Amino acid sequence: MGRSTCFQTSHIFGFFLLLVFMESKNKVESQVEPPPPPHDEIRALHEIAAELGKKDWNFSENPCNNKSSWYTPPLPPNVPQPTVVKNSSVTCNCSLNGGQCHIYTIRLSGLDLSGVLPRSLSKLPYLKEMNFLSGTIPREWATMKLEFVSLSSNRLSGPVPSYLGNITTLTFLSLDDNLFSGTIPPELGKLVNMETLILNANYLTGELPPALANLVRMKQFRISSNYFTGKLPNIFQSWKQLQILEMQASGFEGPFPSTLSALNSLVELRISDLHGEGSRFPNLQNMKNLSRLVLRSCNISGPIPPYIWEMPLGTLDLSFNKLEGNFSGNEKTLFTQIDLSYNNISASLEPTSCTEHLNLFKSFSGGNNLGQQSNCLKNFPCSKDYYSVHINCGGGSTTIGGITYDADEDLGGPAKYFPLRETWETSSSGYFWDTSVTSKDYIAQNVSILKMNNSELYTRARLSPLSLTYYIRCLANGSYTVKLHFAEIVIRDNSSFQSLGRRVFDVYIQEKLELKDFNIKNAAKAADKEVIRSFKTVVRDKTLSIRFHWAGKGTTATPKRGIYGPLISAISVESGMEYKDENGGGSCSFCYVPHCFDLRHSMEERLFWGRQDVKGTRGYMAPEYALWGYLTYKADVYSFGIVTLEIVAGKNNSKHRSEEGYVCLQDLALVLQQTGRLMELVDSRLETEFNEEEAIRMMKVALLCTNPSQAPRPIMSEVVNMLEGRTPVPEVTMDLSIFRDEERFGALREQLNQIQSHIMSSSQPSESAAMLQDL
Repeated sequence: MGRSTCFQTSHIFGFFLLLVFMESKNKVESQVEPPPPPHDEIRALHEIAAELGKKDWNFSENPCNNKSSWYTPPLPPNVPQPTVVKNSSVTCNCSLNGGQCHIYTIRLSGLDLSGVLPRSLSKLPYLKEMNFLSGTIPREWATMKLEFVSLSSNRLSGPVPSYLGNITTLTFLSLDDNLFSGTIPPELGKLVNMETLILNANYLTGELPPALANLVRMKQFRISSNYFTGKLPNIFQSWKQLQILEMQASGFEGPFPSTLSALNSLVELRISDLHGEGSRFPNLQNMKNLSRLVLRSCNISGPIPPYIWEMPLGTLDLSFNKLEGNFSGNEKTLFTQIDLSYNNISASLEPTSCTEHLNLFKSFSGGNNLGQQSNCLKNFPCSKDYYSVHINCGGGSTTIGGITYDADEDLGGPAKYFPLRETWETSSSGYFWDTSVTSKDYIAQNVSILKMNNSELYTRARLSPLSLTYYIRCLANGSYTVKLHFAEIVIRDNSSFQSLGRRVFDVYIQEKLELKDFNIKNAAKAADKEVIRSFKTVVRDKTLSIRFHWAGKGTTATPKRGIYGPLISAISVESGMEYKDENGGGSCSFCYVPHCFDLRHSMEERLFWGRQDVKGTRGYMAPEYALWGYLTYKADVYSFGIVTLEIVAGKNNSKHRSEEGYVCLQDLALVLQQTGRLMELVDSRLETEFNEEEAIRMMKVALLCTNPSQAPRPIMSEVVNMLEGRTPVPEVTMDLSIFRDEERFGALREQLNQIQSHIMSSSQPSESAAMLQDL
């Protein structure tokens, strides 16, 4: 991803080409017409325009007059700002060399230029600051005395040039949202005047060079969404002036270095998605000016230090950790945003109020782990079991092929829980950083005409800056197919810089990671094109969770700031086990296992089917009569036990024969149980793909159910509790000699085989009942 030859392009998309002037003395007074720059600088501008593919500079006008084609004035503050800010400005500094004007800054942003990065910039000796486009960084730039270089949001690829270290005048360097790969060159440690270094959203690898510790004037350091390796760098002790440190999903491992505590000037600290060794909470006690703190998914354990609640924090995100201890919603209600979701803090002090600015979802240990949601839930009762749910995420109700997709139009929010229907609820958490957030930021609207089939499902989509979970409720327990519908309707795939964004996120179903680093546009091979992913899952407690999670990867500022995080268009959940009930109508979640069971299923699925067959074994009562010569009022319990043995072993009870001469599968199971070898009964085709404890429990329950005496057999509600692990399973005691009565069983074997053969081919319980009447 990202390093293929398709990205090795010389096209320039011009999100930023910025040569920014110094505010104090470099502005040209508009009241006096300044002289033009020297002819050699005008010639250099001609060459730059040709290299960039920029055709609208009017060379008949003075580039230093701050008007016409050379200057784009900023919009007044009271005018609504467009989504994409276009800027084409050249400014001069006329305070040098006795009033001579020189090209000092160039701004080209949002212009979708095509060309190469201009080597001719080196012919502008007074150029100090710039923000350019795409291609490769020309070596000629290393001869310039640049102070500000921003190459954000382009297709720059290859390694970061080591010769950038020769531009020792640099104070600002931004290479974020590009395709740079390889390691950071240690030569950047020579940039002793550097104050801001931004390398977010590239493909950088390796460790940070120790030489970066020389950048003692550093005030802002951002390296999120990369592929660095090793421990978090221990280079911070010399960065006493650092105000912003951002290392989200950078690839590093924990724990936090002790030198982190030396950054007493920090205003903003963002670290997330650390791999490897966990940490206790880092020492931030002396960071008196800290206003924004993110330590998300950092494998932090232990309590939150009390001093945190005394800091001037506006935003606090400690989600997805292992934090413990106490929390009271009254400890710090002045925070703008608090996210403590997915932790293990004490539930005893759970706040009593519900607020969109405090996210405590799944943050508490023990009992109800919904956190703050326990006070917000409407607690819809389940009127019945459902077998399918369809949601048009972010959109209105629509019918496709006779299936109605529910509307999902709540505006969402940074810590929002919204139970909309009996059958599903949604939890959203996270805050879009570095942008002014509005209510529209949590629902995407298509910007182009959609031509795919069923486009009604894709015109709008639900967004989240961090975590979005759909809880499908009131489902009948069983197997389900989950279909997730995606289409990238925000990031483009045209020749515009708006195509340069990379949306990357993860998908969990029942908290199992199903999609890692999923990129919708890459999967569909285009924007505005649908891609559907299908998954099999099992519902055991009538609830299905589908979670979309941003793990810090991808771009965050292209085509504009705040474009990142999960996007989902529609969700379809369908049961794979809808059957007619015994009266020929309605839906039934219970399947007569020998008719539908695939022996290749995992033990987890077999355990589920064993639970479900509690009410579906009445057509399988013939084995009890065939083996023992009578039916008891617990014949259904006996039948269930036989079916469960078949599920675990992957064999037919009556047709099981072995060289030891066992009468049936039950006979073998009892011998293995008595000799401590019960695991030998498990289907060998499962290999190691099952839980041994669950398999043992299933077999013990089955043997208890098949006791020839009805008294020791449990009732079906007790069977369910034992299978669910809520009650222990009593040990089976049975006289094995009953199976060795050749006079009794010899005459029944053939009859049993015939009965089993008929039952296995029968589709109606009534046929099995008729066969019992014939016995």
